[in-house]
Amino acid sequence: MPSTTERGDAFEDTCYNVILDALKNNKLSVLPEHAIVYRKKSYWSKLREDNIVFDLSIELTPPGAERPVSIWLIECKDYSGSVPVNDVEEFRQKVMQVADLNCKAVIMTTGQLQAGARTTARNSGMMFIQVTPEITYDIVFHKASRFGNHRRGELKQAQTEYQRLVELEEKTLTIILRAVSEHIQRTIQPESLKPVPFLADEDIELVTQNILNAIDDGILSVGMSLTFSRFIDFMKKAYGVDVVFERIGKHDADGRIILSSCSFRERLIRIDTSLPPVRQHFAIAHEAGHYLLHNKTLLGQSEYEMMEDSTYSYSAGKNELNNDRQWLEWQANRFATHLLMPKFSMVRHFAKAQGGAPHKLVVDAQRVNKKEYFRIVDVLSSYFKVSKQSIGYRLEELGLAHVQVPLGTSSIREVMQRMFANDPD
Repeated sequence: MPSTTERGDAFEDTCYNVILDALKNNKLSVLPEHAIVYRKKSYWSKLREDNIVFDLSIELTPPGAERPVSIWLIECKDYSGSVPVNDVEEFRQKVMQVADLNCKAVIMTTGQLQAGARTTARNSGMMFIQVTPEITYDIVFHKASRFGNHRRGELKQAQTEYQRLVELEEKTLTIILRAVSEHIQRTIQPESLKPVPFLADEDIELVTQNILNAIDDGILSVGMSLTFSRFIDFMKKAYGVDVVFERIGKHDADGRIILSSCSFRERLIRIDTSLPPVRQHFAIAHEAGHYLLHNKTLLGQSEYEMMEDSTYSYSAGKNELNNDRQWLEWQANRFATHLLMPKFSMVRHFAKAQGGAPHKLVVDAQRVNKKEYFRIVDVLSSYFKVSKQSIGYRLEELGLAHVQVPLGTSSIREVMQRMFANDPD
C-alpha cells in the first residue's frame, strides 16, 4: 500500500501535469505567458530570511503587466484520515510570510476537515478544495476578495485591466478544479465506489452553501437569489458538466414521460423543453444534486450512468425513505431546495415582502389570510424563480407559514397540490 507521502506525490503529479497541459495547449483560452505554473518553486520570506517552497504555484500576469499581480500557492495532500488544524495553520503561516506578493492560498486534499481546520481555513480566507468518498469534490471555502485594496492602489489599473485579472483568476480556478477532477478520474477504482450515501440534510445544505459562496459570496452574506445562468456556467467550468435543453422524448419503466436526466458518463444534464422555466430551474438543480452527490455511488451500471426522473417531491424531507432510490431522490431534492432557496435569503425576502415587519403566516378559512399568503408566495416565487408550490413547502419547513390541514385531508402535500393546482408554473 502506498505511503501518505507517495499518495501525496501522485496527487501533486497529476495536478501539476493537468494544469501544465491545460496551459500549454490553450485549452481554457489562457495564454501560457499570462498564467505560468510552477512546481516546488520557492518564494522569499523576510521573516525567515530564506525561501519557502510550495507544492504548486500559479503566477498570473495580465496583458501589459511587467510582473505577476497575483500568485496562487497550492498545497496538495492525499490524506487517508482527517486534516488536522496544525496542517492548515502551518500552511497559512507560510503563505502569510510571502503575503506581500498578493497570494491566494489553496489546499487540495482528499481528507475530511477537522473542526479546527475548517474554522481556521474559513476565517483566514483560504480556499479548501476537498475530495470526499461520496462527493466528487467540494469547494469548501473561497476567498472573496480578488486582491487587497493596497495592491489595487499601487497598481492603479484601469477598470478594464482589473476585469482582465478577475477573468484570469476565474480561468485559473477552472484549471485547478479540472486538475482535481482529472486526478479523481485516474485514481477511482470500482472497489472505491460506495453504497448509496445516507447524507443528512445539514450535510447537503453545507455543500450548496459552499457552491453558492464559490459562485458569489453575496448570495448568502447579503441574502440574494442565485442567477441561474451563472450556476450553469459554474457546473461547466468547475465540473465539466453541460446542461442541454431538448425534447427528450423518452419514458421510464412505468411509462411516465422523462422530463430531466443526468448522465455521469457523459457529464450531461438534459432538460425537456416542455417544462416551464421555473420548473426547469428546479430540475437542473435536482440533476446537479445527483451528479455532485451520487456519482461515486455503487449502483447497477445502467442506473449509475443514467438516472432519470419524471416527477419530484417538494415535501421537504417528508418522503417515505425505504429504499436506495427514494434516498437518492430525497437528497437531490434537498440539494435543489437549499441551492435555489437558501434559508437566510428566504427569511430576508420574506420579511421584505411584509414591509420589514415579518410575522408567521397562517392559512386557514379566512379570506384575508389566504390573500396575504398567496401575495407573499407570488413575490417570493418571482424573486427566487421557482414554482409557487416550491415556495409554499419552503415557507412551511422554515416555520414562516403554516397551512392548516382540513379534516379528511391526508397530508400537507395534498393541501399544497390543491392550493397550487392551477399554478401555470
